[in-house]
Amino acid sequence: MKYIFESAKQEAEFERLQLIEEAFDEQTTQIIQNLGIEPGWKCLELGTGAGSILKWMSDLVGSEGRVVGIDKNIKFIEAIAAKQINKIAGDILDVELEIDDFDLIHARYVLIHIKESARVIEKLIKLLKPGGLLILEEPDFTSARVINDDLPNEQSQQRVNEAINKMFLNVGLEPSFGLKLPLFLQENELKIEKLIDEQHLCCGNSKIARMMGCSAATLKENYIKTQKASEQDVQIYINNSVDENFWSVYYSTISIVGRKVV
Repeated sequence: MKYIFESAKQEAEFERLQLIEEAFDEQTTQIIQNLGIEPGWKCLELGTGAGSILKWMSDLVGSEGRVVGIDKNIKFIEAIAAKQINKIAGDILDVELEIDDFDLIHARYVLIHIKESARVIEKLIKLLKPGGLLILEEPDFTSARVINDDLPNEQSQQRVNEAINKMFLNVGLEPSFGLKLPLFLQENELKIEKLIDEQHLCCGNSKIARMMGCSAATLKENYIKTQKASEQDVQIYINNSVDENFWSVYYSTISIVGRKVV
């Protein structure tokens, strides 16, 4: 399946991935740290992005542990190297790994881009040791909304919100994917140990607003093709993303921790 950002220029995609890290690494690391990650653990990072969580986990597990990073594009993590890191370029469904092997598996903003997300989650669960932990962080773009839709720039913002949702639907993906995680993990007999549903009410020039503006600049043609937003709407959305006087709910992130039942 083609990744939505696959055709993005390397520089723009690297910038977008770094903005995601700036916006979310603090919460991600806090969630994982609170789970008791320690030296010697075996961890899997699905969707390595620019590599910050991969590197951070490798430092925590130390030389006695192991961290496997899987991504279709590992170009951005070429400079990250340590004895305990194993980088794999490929599709998780095609990669052969030992079952019941990992203490912890993490993925952030990955599954929303995968049509076979149910199969991926089922495989990740098989890879976990009994008692192992699965941490998933995925967005719900349908929660995006404006504060005052009487204003022209907010009307453009809302039209782009609708275009984002339509873009996902047009390629057979679910823009509210994060909302499905709790029930799906429960149905797969994981014990849900933590659930965070964070609404991103942000002003322009904040980390999340800048990240969404960067995405809009990259995906402008995709948004316009939905016929939900015009080129002018997208440009106003980008302008809003750096205007500190503009506030909007950009979307929500659902972060969930499931434990494999012993």
